Amino acid sequence: MAGRESLWESGKDEQVEVNQRALIDKVLARYSGEFTVFRELLQNADDAQATRAEIRFETKAYTDDPSVHVSPDRLPNLKKDLLHQWAFKNDGMVFREEDWNRLKKIAEGNPDEEKIGAFGVGFYSLFSVTDQPFVKSGPGWMGFYWRDGGDQLFVRRGTLPNPEPPAEPGGNPWTSFEMTLREPAPLPAPPIEIARFLATSLTFMKCLRDVSVYWNEKRLIRIVKELDEPRTLGLPRELSGASPGKIMTVRGIDQTAFRMKASILRWVYSTGITKPLISIPVPSQSNERGFFSAFFSRKQAAATPPPVPTPPIQSEPDPFTEIDSNVALNVYSANVDVKLDRKLLQELERATKKRPPSKTVYHLIYTSKEDYDASAKEDLREFQATGSVFRGLRADMDHTGLAKVFIGQATAQTTGVAGHMAARFIPTVERESIDLVDRHVSQWNKELLFVGGYLCRAVWEFKMTDITKLWDANPDPAYRADLVQKCLHVMKFFSVYRAAPSSVFSDYIEAAFFACARNRTISLLSTAGVMTADKIRMPRHEFAGFLKQLPVIPGDIVEGAPKLVQTLRERNLIREINFEDVLIELRARPLSEKEMIECLKWRINLNTDGAGSHSADLKRQFLAAGVIDIPAAKDSPATVISLSEITNYLNPRGPAGIPTDVPLPRQTLPYSISRSLAVDRLTQLFGWTDLKLVDWLRFIASPDRDVETNISLSPIFAERVLTISARGWQTVPEDSRTAIIEVLQSTSCIPTTKGMQKPTEAYFATAHIFEDLPVIEFSKSVPTSRSNLEKLLLALGVRKHVDLQLVFSKMITTGDWDVSRLVEYLVAVKDTLSTEERTRLRQTAAFPQEGQGALSKDNRHLAQDLYVPDDALRNLGLPILEWKMKWKPHSEEAKFLVNVLGLKRSPPIEAILELASGEQPRAQTALDYYLQHFDDIYVKRANIAIMQQWAFVPAIQTNGAKLRAKPTEVFSRADASIFGFNVLDPAYQAALQKFQVAEQPPVDLVVARLMRTPPKTASVATTMFEYMSNRLGELGSADLTRLGESAMVPYIEQKGSDTKLTMLKPTECYFASSSQASGQFSELFHFIDFGSRANAFLRQCGVKSEPTVQEIARFLVTNPRRFYDSSGGAERYLSVLRNMAANRHLLPTRIRQDLKKSAFLLCTRRQPSTSPKKAKFDDDDEEIVFAYELRKAEEIVIVDDASSYAMFSAHLYGAPQEDTLEAFYEQLGSQRLTRLVSESYKPQGLPEKSQFAAKTRDLILERLPLFLHEHLASESRLKLVIKPNWLEDEGNFRVLSVRGLRLTRQLSWNNMRYDHTTEASAGGTRQGRTGPVTLWVSLSDSLDWFEVANVLCNILFEAHTVNDSLLLSTLLSTDLRALRRRGYAVNRILQHQKVRDEAVQAQEREHRLQAEASTVGRPEQSKQLEPIANGALNAGFLNTFNKFKDRLQGRESSTSQGPPQPPSIRAGSANLSDGDTPASPPPYPGQQAEFSDDEGPMPGGLAPPVPSRPGQISRGRTPRPDQHVTPISNIEANLNQALAACRPESGNLLHNRQEMSEVREALDEGYCDASGAVGDMVFVGNVESHRFYTKGVNDPRAIFNAKQHSLQRFSSTIVFLVGEIYGIPQTSLHIFFDLDGPLIAFNRNGSIFLNLRYYEAWHDADVQRGELSKALISWYFTLAHEIAHNLVQPHNSEHEFYFSSLCESKLPALAGLIARL
Repeated sequence: MAGRESLWESGKDEQVEVNQRALIDKVLARYSGEFTVFRELLQNADDAQATRAEIRFETKAYTDDPSVHVSPDRLPNLKKDLLHQWAFKNDGMVFREEDWNRLKKIAEGNPDEEKIGAFGVGFYSLFSVTDQPFVKSGPGWMGFYWRDGGDQLFVRRGTLPNPEPPAEPGGNPWTSFEMTLREPAPLPAPPIEIARFLATSLTFMKCLRDVSVYWNEKRLIRIVKELDEPRTLGLPRELSGASPGKIMTVRGIDQTAFRMKASILRWVYSTGITKPLISIPVPSQSNERGFFSAFFSRKQAAATPPPVPTPPIQSEPDPFTEIDSNVALNVYSANVDVKLDRKLLQELERATKKRPPSKTVYHLIYTSKEDYDASAKEDLREFQATGSVFRGLRADMDHTGLAKVFIGQATAQTTGVAGHMAARFIPTVERESIDLVDRHVSQWNKELLFVGGYLCRAVWEFKMTDITKLWDANPDPAYRADLVQKCLHVMKFFSVYRAAPSSVFSDYIEAAFFACARNRTISLLSTAGVMTADKIRMPRHEFAGFLKQLPVIPGDIVEGAPKLVQTLRERNLIREINFEDVLIELRARPLSEKEMIECLKWRINLNTDGAGSHSADLKRQFLAAGVIDIPAAKDSPATVISLSEITNYLNPRGPAGIPTDVPLPRQTLPYSISRSLAVDRLTQLFGWTDLKLVDWLRFIASPDRDVETNISLSPIFAERVLTISARGWQTVPEDSRTAIIEVLQSTSCIPTTKGMQKPTEAYFATAHIFEDLPVIEFSKSVPTSRSNLEKLLLALGVRKHVDLQLVFSKMITTGDWDVSRLVEYLVAVKDTLSTEERTRLRQTAAFPQEGQGALSKDNRHLAQDLYVPDDALRNLGLPILEWKMKWKPHSEEAKFLVNVLGLKRSPPIEAILELASGEQPRAQTALDYYLQHFDDIYVKRANIAIMQQWAFVPAIQTNGAKLRAKPTEVFSRADASIFGFNVLDPAYQAALQKFQVAEQPPVDLVVARLMRTPPKTASVATTMFEYMSNRLGELGSADLTRLGESAMVPYIEQKGSDTKLTMLKPTECYFASSSQASGQFSELFHFIDFGSRANAFLRQCGVKSEPTVQEIARFLVTNPRRFYDSSGGAERYLSVLRNMAANRHLLPTRIRQDLKKSAFLLCTRRQPSTSPKKAKFDDDDEEIVFAYELRKAEEIVIVDDASSYAMFSAHLYGAPQEDTLEAFYEQLGSQRLTRLVSESYKPQGLPEKSQFAAKTRDLILERLPLFLHEHLASESRLKLVIKPNWLEDEGNFRVLSVRGLRLTRQLSWNNMRYDHTTEASAGGTRQGRTGPVTLWVSLSDSLDWFEVANVLCNILFEAHTVNDSLLLSTLLSTDLRALRRRGYAVNRILQHQKVRDEAVQAQEREHRLQAEASTVGRPEQSKQLEPIANGALNAGFLNTFNKFKDRLQGRESSTSQGPPQPPSIRAGSANLSDGDTPASPPPYPGQQAEFSDDEGPMPGGLAPPVPSRPGQISRGRTPRPDQHVTPISNIEANLNQALAACRPESGNLLHNRQEMSEVREALDEGYCDASGAVGDMVFVGNVESHRFYTKGVNDPRAIFNAKQHSLQRFSSTIVFLVGEIYGIPQTSLHIFFDLDGPLIAFNRNGSIFLNLRYYEAWHDADVQRGELSKALISWYFTLAHEIAHNLVQPHNSEHEFYFSSLCESKLPALAGLIARL
């Protein structure tokens, strides 16, 4: 310290300089842009106790000549016309000396604790629009200016020669602020918006009452505020007004009504902006009138006059007409005492530059429902186009964020409730937000927030008290419904929504709203009036039907104020209805039947929902409390029944089947109740059972019943009881049946023809054979055979028939018996006949036949030998039963004869088919009968095994003759007659199925007939072959083989007038539809065409589309010249050779050997032209003509050097220059020209390294990757002999310049040698097979890039074509921009080359690390590298990594454009400075001046990089002196920061990135085409630790349920494992699902979202099979990409760097995991 003091003493002072312009700009940058100037000036005017203020907007013309006036016929455009000056005037206190001094000081606020201004920067907001503000107040003035245009602000003061006049007589003179605009500009906002701002600003002004706005001299807007005297309200006793920190205490509450009036020119409204109107519910009629509701009564009364006629069209309204509007509001003000300790007082004074007040006031604007509705109606009536100027003042009932916090003026902070608030909050410097950051300031603000919550609660209690009085005064339901709407208005007003930008404001308001209550409850309106919440219950629809006295919240309130109701429920202030509430009301009164139904429904559902554990005591309490009020009926008085008396219930659909309109026992639950309930639940819950039939019958059979309901006295009631008993008889248990029989058998309950009888004394009606029997007589329910009633009566003892023996004896005595009466009685007693009796009747011959006379000994037949009386059977000559009565086939008698005794209804199929195959006409009648009755009689018996023995089928022979044939000899298809088969008569085609004939003859029979009698004409052949084509599916391979070797194809040759028919095998023919049929093969092979359908059959038999390669090759070997002549020319012959070359692998070895010896290959040879005409491009040479010849392969050369061929073509036969043909020729023995020609270069002068040579070498190394990209990425025909990166070494590849260069070529061919020497611009050689490469470039002539490319291709490849040289020369001679325009993905190709090199280097590095790990032996390092040593990182894995990295960064699309990537082939071009450009083709020597770096880019190069913006730090490629390699610790720290930034979606948002160390390796330019927009997403549920969202889905829950399995696999397997690899919280990972779009994943403020749809499409099938590797790798890189966005938001090279670093850092963990799978 002593040393520092001595140094201090020896130093000298210097002043700190402040750039005042920059300081003011930075202060202004913190202010919002709209109305900032006027907001500050209005606040200053209010602090100066001004009551009036004027804002003037003045044009240049007006400032120059104030006599210029605004005229209605030439109105200025209030939106677009430019202004020259703004002026603001107020009538506040004249500036004092200290005011002038403070005005020129920055950041020295007003020390007066009663003033709003605190920081001393408000006035300087004027500098946002002007550079020279001018202030006049009283006699003085002050002007501000920047001296000499610099950065220091100066002021100049003086005295006005004519002081400002008073604003009004006896008042203060005007204080004005004049602002000449920095540049002319229109109004800062539409004038209607300015009016809204002023109306809002006046709200909480203490002194200011009147503000006007002028355009030049014309007043546009005037806003006036009128206040009533405040009314003091008492403090609610149930609330505590002391803040938590005891700093503030509410001592009183005042209510002040005020009105805001606006007078605005129509001109302003006509130029206003259209605003969407807030939807206002139609106000309900009410007797309550809020403050100043009468103010609107005149307008409301005038709003509904009788309709008047439509007025006539008037002229344009006067734009200068003033339109008046107003609004009435109430301000509730809490008067607060402030008590601060010394420390907090000092800290607040330090922060605000003034002493905090000892008393303060907190204001809340409240709008009553009547005032709100009246104002909204005025909006709809008057201001539909623009909206009311006061729209932002009234309550924000929709909670759209319009309710603001005022600190003198409105801030950006919303209140969270529907009303504005104003208080002495301490704001941030720009007064836009509440300061909740500074520890001491936030303590003051939070204590003040408690006062706000207290004030809201107090107003709530005041309103509830008012509603209580009105509720008690008028019980009218309609009136009380209106009170519910008033209460709903209050609840919506005080519903607390999330405030913005700071939600702390609304959180503290809501907390204080509830915390200030002493009894921890709240007053609410219920269905029984206003009471504390602990006495009120939440409404539930299941209780509404029977709990009529329990207070609940009205449904309109629950639906209208859901936010506040939910808050009350969460704070346990409102409870749900409980079991005790129900018991209380049940004990208080009996329930009606309708109410009891609802009660029992609730009780049943209560048990269903899990209350089955209720004790028996609770059930007894419920049954004892419940009482039913049964109303009086016509035959029973009113009564009450306790639920405890009930033991059973009536179930009309139950086994007993007791109807609902019969008398029931008292212990039975009334059906009017039980019919609406699930009765099985009553049994489970209370033990009540279904009313048994026997119990009901005991009740009914009691003798003391009335006559109408006595079964022994009333036949009608007895019949009904028996019918009811019969319905349930079958389901009654055996013991109950016995009890029923005991009850009814002893009772005279059977109505008969002889009166009421006991069951054992009555007979059924079937015993009507004797007249003296008591037969049962029912009026409605006559018992039928086998009915339940009959079974019941039989069980009771009723007799059904007389004994059969008695019947026979009486028949004998009477003597009037016949067959019909016998059958009639047998039908009546058939169910009582025993089996023995039925057999006896069936074997008795007692039935006569028609036509044999009366029944006699000779005319007796068994019933089964006769047929029913029917005319159709009579026509067939069959024996018919003699029946005297009319035969009814569906009568019971007919059924008995047929079903029991065996009488025949129709002849069997055998009989009818035998008749149909007999003599005519009876046969035709039988056939018609068979066909007519096939579906109802014979269909089940009709099968070919039975029918094939009779010839009954009508058929037609081939010659057209008709016959009857067996079904197996006839076929339904007419085309079967082609082969001589019988076909079904067309008249009977509709009855095809009834004859059981086959559609087609068996295919083997058809094949045999075709081979035996093949067609002799084309038409017959076509028909037969088309038929066979339809049956191809039935032919087997053996059939097709037989047909293929059969001479069945007619081949007709027309030679002149002679026609020759030759029968050919299919294997000897070809289809004429091929091109060869009409071309070169027409004379060599047999071509046929019978149509597409016939040809399909022939193709299967062996006919081919064209001759095969082998067949053509055999022909060429024997006679190539004939083949060439018939082909029609060289081009067609070449097409044959191309086909043969493409399919040469199909040629057998023997044919290949023969082809080598055959002169069949087409070639060309140059011949001098005999024409005097010269060539087109060379006047000195002869015109060159090439002739086609056929030669052997060994006589032909392959032209792979165009230059050499041009020199020696007169001595050579050249092969066609096509890759496929060249390979074919070479395989047959042709040699390549390059192997026959040797080259030698002779440089002129001494070779040297020149700048031209160096740039040529750089260009070659840059463009080679573009040329080699496709060859390296796929299987190429070119075989490299030199690796491209080997050439980068200066010692391996040299480019030297020479003065000249001579090239000598020598051809050795057919034991002859030919030489040719010429000048060359480029040449090259390589020393041996592994030595360095030297390229010479000549300076004597322009460089021919084709020669350079040809030399390079000769060195790089074993062999190449001229197209390869042309491509490389194009790449060398064209600039990169042109290449990119032509479709070359320059950046992608160079980048892929870089990636390949890096992959190889990474693999070598990993092998080196493994070797080091095995030798060093560190335990930690060995453990970490173990997964890698196990083979997890191989070349395939790295390749997958690089491909996936490219896909994420959008490099797969070759058409994507982006910033250029640096070349990666050579070190010299990878890092260019800002002044360099990528290499381009060097010029010829005459252009050497263009190589100068000072002259700009080289020809063909890219333009220099675009310079950075002014003031922006360049991140380009310019090296810096301090540039260094970033420490790995910095990189790791940034990666850890990215991982730590991952967070759950429900947590705090990631607003700003923390400071991050710069990593210079990430600053190169990069490009990524990944993009995606995220819309609204819906949270559906949780899967494991991950939240699931949907986007654009109509039914999210259905998606969630449908995808449970794939969600579980994705969440618990893939997402979990990848998250563990990176070590980030699982809760920060989320899953979403959308219906379409390219979005795979995205990062939202540190929360990462992964798309389930892409997982399902790519990986779910593999994961289900247990194959996790691909999925883990894919989502590993996806997650790394998104985590990197925690550091870098845009897609650039910096993001790519961190993405790669993340992948590299966690790669061992991924490899180890995959190795363990």
